[in-house]
Amino acid sequence: MAMHAELRNASRQVNAVGVNLNQLLRHVNAYNEVPESVTWLAGYCFQVVRRAEAVIVELGRRLP
Repeated sequence: MAMHAELRNASRQVNAVGVNLNQLLRHVNAYNEVPESVTWLAGYCFQVVRRAEAVIVELGRRLP
């Protein structure tokens, strides 16, 4: 049950990253400039994907 909740949370975070990336690219295309938040967002994306991967690996270990 806890792994299911963790996986749902990771899924929401990955979705939020996708939304943020879309907003960032829309800004880049509209203004032809890259905001300073790109560095922070890239680090956040990396953390979210690493956590989602860890949850998926752990879930795979627990499945029969």
